[in-house]
Amino acid sequence: AAFLKADSPAAKAPAAKAPVAKAPAAKAPPVAQRQPPKPRKDLEFEQQAVQAKVQSLNKQGIWPGPHPLDESAFAALLKVEPQRALEILEEAEEKGTGGTLKDPSAFARRAVALEESRGEFKLQLAPHPCKLG
Repeated sequence: AAFLKADSPAAKAPAAKAPVAKAPAAKAPPVAQRQPPKPRKDLEFEQQAVQAKVQSLNKQGIWPGPHPLDESAFAALLKVEPQRALEILEEAEEKGTGGTLKDPSAFARRAVALEESRGEFKLQLAPHPCKLG
């Protein structure tokens, strides 16, 4: 067996830390380059409600710009359960009207990323089907 000498580089290397699981950062284009949310015709009924809420919030003038909730935010919201997407939009609206939220698209993308990371975590904790009842 080969042994490391005490003065070799490998013996002095610090132990690598395990990466900490974080929600992936949702990258956004600069505000000036954001694309308007594309209307979709093939949505389920509940998703149509999400689309209508995005369009309504964009028209209310809570935030500056023609489409403060952009295509990337809308696409992200369609990845989660429609009820949760509507809750995220309602929270954005409350914070926006209260003056504490400046970028609703970033807020929505981040909220979806957190939802997705929680969903993956829950799946890992689910009991094996063979061990049920």
